[in-house]
Amino acid sequence: MKNILYLLTLCLFMQSCSKKNTKICIEEDTSQFVTITDVVPDAILEIRYYGTYNFVGSRIDGYEEPTALLTKQAADSLKAVSDDVKAQAIA
Repeated sequence: MKNILYLLTLCLFMQSCSKKNTKICIEEDTSQFVTITDVVPDAILEIRYYGTYNFVGSRIDGYEEPTALLTKQAADSLKAVSDDVKAQAIA
């Protein structure tokens, strides 16, 4: 039953997109994304797929830099938590 509902939903979505001549584009608007270290400079990142210390044992194609992106809203929230933790550590 779940498979039938899934297929029906997928068909309706595809039909809706084809009627509107809608294209799904991954590279639409990236303005809401930031590099985490631009917002939280002292963040410690562990980008395992950039190096060889991962479940594959080698660097994964496509990881050209050891960086991480986050939405601006999430990065700002992370910054607020980081600042709060630092303030508690000093007190």
